[in-house]
Amino acid sequence: MLFKGYQDKLWNTHISIHFMLVIRAILRRRFVNNLSPLLFVTFQREFHVSLEQLALLVSLNLGTQILVDIIAISSTVRAM
Repeated sequence: MLFKGYQDKLWNTHISIHFMLVIRAILRRRFVNNLSPLLFVTFQREFHVSLEQLALLVSLNLGTQILVDIIAISSTVRAM
């Protein structure tokens, strides 16, 4: 019982670090995923990709991004 407060502090530190890592991963992924729309004109010129294909790619990317965010946040909440 002497170390109960210390164990609680370690547990809270572990949760805080895990939560911060999840947030950093989400922000990094958002940055990378939002960079590709800036290159749409280049994709059309260089790779002859239609706007419909680019729109489908963006929609799939957004759906995957939301799904992964929900899984990551739910695992963090479950760990708390």
